[in-house]
Amino acid sequence: MLTATRTGRFRSWDYVVEQDGTQVAELPAALLEEAGSVVIGGREHTIGWVGDRFVLAEGEHIVAEAYPAHDKLELRAQERVYGFALSSFRGRDGVLTQQDQKAGRTKEKGRWRRAVQADLPAEMSLEVRVFVVWLTIQLWKDPRAVQRRGAGTSLNDVVTTLLPDLGDLTPDQVAELTAGAQALLDDKTWTGCGGLTLTDEMRMTIAVHAARIAVGYPGYRFPNLTTLLVYPGGFFVRGEDGSQLLDGIASSTGSVAVSWHEDQPHRTAEVVIHELAHMFDMLEGEADGKPPILDRELRATWNGTFQGEFERFAAQVEAGQESVIPELASASPSEFFAGASEAFFLAPQELASERPRLFDLFRQWYRQDTLAAWTGRSAADRPKEHRPAGERVSEEELAEAQELVRRQPDYADGWAVLGYSYGHLERWEEAVGAWSALLELQSTNAEAYHMRGDALALLKRGDEALRDFERAIELDPDVPLGYASRASLHVEHGNYPDAKADVDRAIELDPGDASLWVQRAHVRLMQDDVAGAREDAGRALELDPKDAGTYSFVAKVLLDAEDPVGAEQNALQALELDPLDQVALQVLGDCAYDAEDYSRALEYAERAIEIRESQRLVPFPSQWTDRGYARLRSGDLDGALQDAERAIELDNDRYEAYKLRAEIQFSRGDLEPALTNCNEAVRLYPDYQKAFALRAQIHTAAGRFDEAAADEARAQELDEGS
Repeated sequence: MLTATRTGRFRSWDYVVEQDGTQVAELPAALLEEAGSVVIGGREHTIGWVGDRFVLAEGEHIVAEAYPAHDKLELRAQERVYGFALSSFRGRDGVLTQQDQKAGRTKEKGRWRRAVQADLPAEMSLEVRVFVVWLTIQLWKDPRAVQRRGAGTSLNDVVTTLLPDLGDLTPDQVAELTAGAQALLDDKTWTGCGGLTLTDEMRMTIAVHAARIAVGYPGYRFPNLTTLLVYPGGFFVRGEDGSQLLDGIASSTGSVAVSWHEDQPHRTAEVVIHELAHMFDMLEGEADGKPPILDRELRATWNGTFQGEFERFAAQVEAGQESVIPELASASPSEFFAGASEAFFLAPQELASERPRLFDLFRQWYRQDTLAAWTGRSAADRPKEHRPAGERVSEEELAEAQELVRRQPDYADGWAVLGYSYGHLERWEEAVGAWSALLELQSTNAEAYHMRGDALALLKRGDEALRDFERAIELDPDVPLGYASRASLHVEHGNYPDAKADVDRAIELDPGDASLWVQRAHVRLMQDDVAGAREDAGRALELDPKDAGTYSFVAKVLLDAEDPVGAEQNALQALELDPLDQVALQVLGDCAYDAEDYSRALEYAERAIEIRESQRLVPFPSQWTDRGYARLRSGDLDGALQDAERAIELDNDRYEAYKLRAEIQFSRGDLEPALTNCNEAVRLYPDYQKAFALRAQIHTAAGRFDEAAADEARAQELDEGS
């Protein structure tokens, strides 16, 4: 069996292919665009689109060919003819057929990962099997690539190609984007400069990036823009201090010059967004960082908020601090507006995390929520405690899915789409209903049992979830995710031997999945096997050294193993890779709290809550209790009480929240309410050492010395046994 996993960061399309844990090929992203060389099994081959088909060749010998044939590929290899097409309701799994009979398959590996697992015929050579894996990746990156091969590039083609880099736009937004780009192509003067031959595809790409920032203003066509000058990779402009190399420049006379970076498309997008943002800024005269603001309320708040953010940014640049906004933006409010616009469209997660007030200001002015459109694109397959908020679903998409099953209640894939939609919105009860409806139509659908089990587990309906996971494993015993999920339930029930057995089986099936090694590290910690936990955590980092989720969960393991230094180092590395990593923030907050640095603990807790709220998601109960304890230690009793009550409102079994509320009431001298809440914490968690210690103090204050002595003894007993 072959597996192909990404080697780069979350938007990377570079892959390494392994067979039984041994690397057999590397598939760089460049091969998805044009033919090139690849070494398979130690021998050099050529792979790519040639003429009218996809080809795999060794020297002049054609090893395999794949021709477009309606909605599938016709694969010819080793004197055999196969059909190959993507299937499943997400279009991620491929089916190989021979004479209309299933001969093999490729599967997406994990629910949130872009990795391939290929189970192909034994008679198929290694080279051909790698070719099929490459075809799968090719169709994932651009499902319409096959239909477009050999045809002239159209604006719709460019829009479709760029959509993965623009965020999840609604159909109406895509239509407005296309219309805006077409208007720029038709109504503006385009000139290639510096010897650049300006092709139609270059013009269309620049027009799409320009139109993207105006999607929130339907019908707006940059009236103050007349001419676009396109240079190859930068140009010199003479000034009073001599010549200066620039990437772009915008003029109030109506011309904009931008650089085309052939090998750095992201940089081209940055330049276009930056300069067109200047054109917005100059609609009412000279650029000053204040575009026309029609909304009265926004106009009233713009100056103070924007100026404050600019001054703070300039001070941070002066102090040498890094930012998602380019350093040049500190030069003036106008440059700050343009530079922050780059971040708003191309790095919204980082901007929202770093400067939530500025992000919200831009969200209102551009009339777009780029964070909702981008959330989740960095998500990898992670343990369930840190389910990413990714692959976000809009209310419009949810309504479409609901209407689909209303009109066609026997359409199984429609229920699957609805189930995923509810899950991404964290509406777990409704997700259970959707997956149940699908199972009434397809009683042997292992994935549906698994997804329903996940939702049930999050609803704390553990017995039902366990039955679903066991049924999923029974139907498809070679999928590691089933064992991993069942292991999580075993951990919750304190059944560590069975949990470890399940994780062992999952690792046996997929030894290359870093999240499984992290999960086993947690289980080993529960079994007091600290050395084994550290060993598994190290293996996870070896397997996935560029995934934030791996670092954050290794940090959690090290914190549990009483290694705060290692925990903090790994958590900081996680945040460097993904500034929205919730587990990393929790670990850093815990480290700060244990070090009695309560102001820093409060900062991390507030940041975690802000991120969840900016994603239009309800913060976790644990995040409210984390902030509540930090507030309590900082002397903010009222704020701490509000957080405790919010946590209990969301989860009335949250024993830490009852203990928090008890401690606040005890601090105020309200002994009986404090005792009531402490009793509830002990009822929910009979081995809660800190609750017994607190209750002993309450009893002492109330003059109940016998009860206090009993609680002190129990607290001491639990402390010694921990």
